[in-house]
Amino acid sequence: MIVCKTPEEVLDQVRLWKAQGKRIGFVPTMGYLHEGHASLFEECISKADKTVVSIFVNPAQFNDPEDYAKYPVNTEGDLKLCESKKVDLVFYRTKKLYIPMEFQILY
Repeated sequence: MIVCKTPEEVLDQVRLWKAQGKRIGFVPTMGYLHEGHASLFEECISKADKTVVSIFVNPAQFNDPEDYAKYPVNTEGDLKLCESKKVDLVFYRTKKLYIPMEFQILY
């Protein structure tokens, strides 16, 4: 399983797979993965040649900043579940990559 931390890494790998004629499936998540997510991975794997899972807790999805701060994170468990389900690539996104420092989220 490939773990990417930048969009460029993901794009490079996806372009390589596409050049090989592979069909790419994508499952976006907010992490803290469980068996419900695993069933989505399995469905994606059954329909695509390669499966990409994105893990990103988006602060813009929370009305209350405290909810965002309390959202559970289990990086090791997330990666283990993805690997056990034969996910091909995990894009572990960070807030810094997507929300510039001068940008402010108003709740």
